Order: sequence, then structure tokens, then C-alpha cells
Amino acid sequence: MNLLNFEEMDEVSERFRIDGALIVDWKDSRLAFQPQPGAPRLRHYTPDEVWHPNLQMVNATRPRESHGYAILAEPDGAMHYIEFFSATLSSALYLAPFPFDSERLQVYIQPFLGADENIAFGDPDRPSRVVNEPYTELASWRIMDFKVSRRSAAPAFGGFGLSPEMIFTLVIQRRPRFYVWKVFVPLMIIVLTSWTIFWISTADFYNQVTIAVTTLLSVIAFGFAISQSLPKLGYLTMIDAFFITCYVFVFGAIVEMTVAYSLRRQGRDGAAERLHRFSRGLFPLAFVIVSGAIALHFLAMRSG
Repeated sequence: MNLLNFEEMDEVSERFRIDGALIVDWKDSRLAFQPQPGAPRLRHYTPDEVWHPNLQMVNATRPRESHGYAILAEPDGAMHYIEFFSATLSSALYLAPFPFDSERLQVYIQPFLGADENIAFGDPDRPSRVVNEPYTELASWRIMDFKVSRRSAAPAFGGFGLSPEMIFTLVIQRRPRFYVWKVFVPLMIIVLTSWTIFWISTADFYNQVTIAVTTLLSVIAFGFAISQSLPKLGYLTMIDAFFITCYVFVFGAIVEMTVAYSLRRQGRDGAAERLHRFSRGLFPLAFVIVSGAIALHFLAMRSG
């Protein structure tokens, strides 16, 4: 398989779309011929004229679209089938390190139904590859590798026994800059803004409440916005953990503000101011430590 264009990636539905060329070689001694002088060395056939393998992409969400094909025969009976296609396929994603994740998108190819007994996949004579063109990659993804393997698996279309299967694996890595500049940096600024209450006098409770509530609502709004671009996962992602950290620290600032105000209401103005001064150093230090631990934990998942 030659991958011509990585068209689309949809994390919500866990689907991707590719354009490619599927190349199949086999030997059919019945079609061997003696080329005549001056005649073409290759003979062209249509699918109705000769036997050819009927191969299906079993994880396609709908039948692949064929944009053209050729069946060529050499004098010794060596056959070559080339098909240009587009296909939308489903593949399970592992988004725990999102948005610093790498994904393995797989294309499973099996013979269709009764053709299993006539086909055994061998090692490809030519390597599968990704065409190195500017339009091949998506802006948000980097293609890292394109590998092929073969195995025996249960027939996807029913039947008994095992069916030969080829697996093409496209390894891609997300370009995270969009999320760094559009999510992580704004969230950190919002959290930093919530800490400005530590520099406001404990007597000015109204302005402290205004800042605290506004920053908390901003973090919640960011969370709703990003959740629309992800599937409903049963596990925590890195960006989820960072959101929770931001919630906790903004909420912590609100708790600190409430305690300081309560101390002032009790006439302990000095204790309230000391709490504010202590929080100026404690909150940033704790935030850096927790965020660093989250990054190390989820990036280690990606490496694994």
C-alpha cells in the first residue's frame, strides 16, 4: 500500500480517512504467454477476464471507493493489480496523553468470504510507504511511520477457521502547539489571575469575590469548549488532569479568601494578612509541582 493522502482525522468518532494505492502481486501460470516481436510486453485485463484476489478492508466504516485500477500480466504469468482508492476507517485511539499523544491507525485487509482458501499472504516484494508530498499530512498531525505485518485472524465476514490478514499501521503524532497556546497558556493566565486576590487587602472582600468567581467560570467555560472535540472517554487524559488542577487551585484561592475574611471578621487582621502573604508563595510553588508531576506521568504513558 502506498499512502497518498491522510485526509481527515476525527477523534470524536475515532475514524480517519485516507487516499492510497493498493498493489497486489501474484503468480498465475495459466496466463503465461510468449510475447510477439514488436508487441507490448505486458497484457492488460479487466476484473471480469481473470481471477484476482477480492480483498476487503474489514475496519472500513463503508466500502472503500475505487478511483481506478489496472490488472497487468507479464509473460511468465506474474500478475499485478493496482487500485487507487479512498477509505474511511475506524481505529481505537489511546488519548490519555492528549494533546501530546501518538496514535497507531490500522488498516486490516482480509480476503472476502470463500476466497480464504485460495489466498495466503506472503512478504511484500516492495515496501509500503507514505508519499512525501506537502499535501499528504494533516496540519495537526505528523506522520512518523508506516508499517506492515501479517497474521491469521478470525474471518471478519463469517466462516470457520482462520483467515489470512494484512495489517497496515500508520503511526502519527499530534502537533500540540494549538493546545499549548489556545488552552494551556490561557488557563495558566486565568489561574494566575485568581491569585491576585492575595495582593488585595482582606478588607476589600467584594473585589476578591469578583475576581475569584470570574476566574472559576472562565475555567469551566474552557472545559466545556474542549470537551466537544474529544470522545466520551472512560479514562482521564492529560488535559483533563490539567483542567482539574486548575479547578482545584482556583477553588483553593476562594477557600483561602474566605478564611482570610473570616479571620478579619474575628478581629484578627494580622493573621489574615499573614495568610495572604504565605499564599503568595505557596500557591505558585504547589501549582508548578503538581503540573510537573502530571506532565511526567502522562508523557511517560506516551513513551510506553
